[in-house]
Amino acid sequence: MTDSSDSDSGPSETADCTGATRDADAAGASTAHPLDPLVKHLAELREFSLHYVEARKDQAKASAKRFMLLAGLVCVGGVIGIALVATSTILVLAGLATVVGDVLGNRAGVGQLVVGGSTLLACSGVVWIVLSRRSWIARKETQQKYERRHHAQRVRFGEDAAQRAAS
Repeated sequence: MTDSSDSDSGPSETADCTGATRDADAAGASTAHPLDPLVKHLAELREFSLHYVEARKDQAKASAKRFMLLAGLVCVGGVIGIALVATSTILVLAGLATVVGDVLGNRAGVGQLVVGGSTLLACSGVVWIVLSRRSWIARKETQQKYERRHHAQRVRFGEDAAQRAAS
């Protein structure tokens, strides 16, 4: 019986020890703050949010750099295009002036004056035509706008502002 009581006491001590270990684990778990998981999730959310904002900021910087590079290339291309057209125009006009000067008896100055004056008159004429046309179009659009408005007034009120002013 002694053996059985020893064997009975052995397992019961082990059970008590295991139970005590379980109680210690439960006590340790109960000492953890109930908001710890929330704090952990908020820290993750903060980190991921900062990562997202940083990525968006870097993306905006990269887009701005690409835009600036493209704008620079367009400006350089525009300057080159304008210079090319201007140089070509000057060469054509200089050649034409030389031809006119040769026709007028080897007088280069007279050829340059004729070609330069003709070019200036032609450009002035084109500008005058364009401005006159735009002015005419604007006047017509304004006139049509008021005609539509007067028509709407006649439909709505039986007379328009011009008829009311005349009476």
